[in-house]
Amino acid sequence: MKFILFSRYSIVQCLILIPEIRIAKKIQFQPIIRSFGFRHSLLIKVVKRLILFINPNCIVEDFPHELFIDEEWLANRDSMYSIANSLEKYKRYSPALFLEKVLESRKVIKYFQGNATYYLPSLLAFERVTKKITKREDILCIPSWELTINVKEKLGFIRCLLLKIAYRVNYLILYFLFLVIVLFMPLVYLIVRIKRGFRLGPITNEEYILSMPVNWGFKSKGKNIRNEVLKQIDDTYLYGDGLDSGSILHIFGKWQFNESDTNKFQTEMRKMGYKFVNKNNFQITPKMLLIILRVQFKILFFSFIVILGFRFNRESVMMAYSLIKALNCYFEKNLELTNVKYKVELVKNDYNPGHVINSLVLKSYGVKSLGVQHAGSPFDCPQLNFIYFDVYSIWGNFYYKFFEEAWKDINTVKTGREIIDYVVNMNKDQDKINSINQKLDTLYQNTKFRIIFLLSGPSYLSKENLWKEIHKGLIDVSKLNLDFQIIFRLRDASHKNHPYIKSIIELTKNDSRFIEDQLNFTTQELLLISDLVITPNSSFAINESLAIDKCVYTFDVLGNASFIFEGYGNNLIINSAAKLVKVFEGLENEFNELKYNRDLLANDLNYYTDGMNCRRISEIVLSLSKT
Repeated sequence: MKFILFSRYSIVQCLILIPEIRIAKKIQFQPIIRSFGFRHSLLIKVVKRLILFINPNCIVEDFPHELFIDEEWLANRDSMYSIANSLEKYKRYSPALFLEKVLESRKVIKYFQGNATYYLPSLLAFERVTKKITKREDILCIPSWELTINVKEKLGFIRCLLLKIAYRVNYLILYFLFLVIVLFMPLVYLIVRIKRGFRLGPITNEEYILSMPVNWGFKSKGKNIRNEVLKQIDDTYLYGDGLDSGSILHIFGKWQFNESDTNKFQTEMRKMGYKFVNKNNFQITPKMLLIILRVQFKILFFSFIVILGFRFNRESVMMAYSLIKALNCYFEKNLELTNVKYKVELVKNDYNPGHVINSLVLKSYGVKSLGVQHAGSPFDCPQLNFIYFDVYSIWGNFYYKFFEEAWKDINTVKTGREIIDYVVNMNKDQDKINSINQKLDTLYQNTKFRIIFLLSGPSYLSKENLWKEIHKGLIDVSKLNLDFQIIFRLRDASHKNHPYIKSIIELTKNDSRFIEDQLNFTTQELLLISDLVITPNSSFAINESLAIDKCVYTFDVLGNASFIFEGYGNNLIINSAAKLVKVFEGLENEFNELKYNRDLLANDLNYYTDGMNCRRISEIVLSLSKT
């Protein structure tokens, strides 16, 4: 066997496959993809040393990451459909039956389905890759969960039996390890949280209309600077029209900010009379103590369900693991609601399956949950197929069509996204546009064309070759006889330290037409005066640009744009240096050779471009608060 591909690092698998390892020229491992990809560094070192001990001449490395990325996007989509079609099967698993008893709701199944989208795609991606490469006789692919035909044919009965036993022992150990954690989790949670102190009642008896996480921060001296980048939007967008400075409770701790930004935000909030609290200051109350003890009793009482219902398969084990997070979500939300009071919660982490548990807790307190759409498509966010809110605010038909089968049974409301209001309303202010142009002329001189180039943050899902194509394309663009300026924008100034992004930013040192500006303008202000916008496909700037009729193209640095934007025309997507140059050349001919279904895309992405989306959301909040 010249080549072996393992789905995970395993000492036992290596020992069983000593004869194959001894003659292998190369041994590779599945790279980490998506969130469920934790691997212990010590185990990796031990396995690599074991392999080299068996075969010192063997090459040991991760399988090329970029080849797995292509399969992951499709695996994400396939996992969504597979999980949705297996609803009845998931309901019968003992962890689901157990949690249903403990939390007294059948809706917990949506939580398990959402969690499954984090581990199933990695398994499906491995299967997709192995189907492509196992046609060769000298390749052996070893999954970590079952015996494939390829394995059975090449290893023989004895070692297949040993692998099967290893899989089952592994499932058994993990399942009961997770179960032990679950059985004593309430008491452990109590011990950990009681260190914060004990209070007899809520922090305040005041009941707020709305609770929302501190997500975008607050302006200080008229500016909102986060991570050394000037931002347009802050967390005040729902104030007015019935929601004043004392009716919204802003909660710190759900999104992470550095200490400097946190102090800056809180100083400004005190000046403006905005109410806030830090979730890390919530303490155990008598009511919370009773909740913990009650759940502890119910867990012990119903433990026989998960003990007797063990199955030797991956779903059973992963669902047992999911119980840990579910209980933590349950306790954290109860802790919050025994410390503060509000009528409606604005939820911004629809992509986190834990929101299902939170919504169940909210319902038990008579609090309404208003979920606001955060992202996207089955290719990058399949968990959106398994959401649970009282009301769910969505952006446009582009997103609805991906999840239509699931969303048609929940209360979705067409509001559009809140942040689009900023650029839409500013676009109506010609004086504002003129002042931005004047400021740009003063800082960087006048030019015929201005291009806004948004750079995505570093991601393990990014394709190195596409980053190199961006860099090469920009060098080729610099050779064009074209009167232009490129203004590079980052989400976070620290991203410029990433090698790929750093190489692009360094182009600004040798060409005055290449500009990096993070503090003089917001991205939305620059969009107003742009002749061309180039953005990663994960950015909302596509929506914003089309809402104000700007020419926009997306650089497919993640490699999934062709899946997401299928049906709108390939010209939308930049996937090579040559294509990037062609886009710039289009500035002189109105992009005649690069047409795509722009009007259709603009209409599908945004339900509304009237600058009233924030008002629509606030009206829903007020309506829910009166229910």
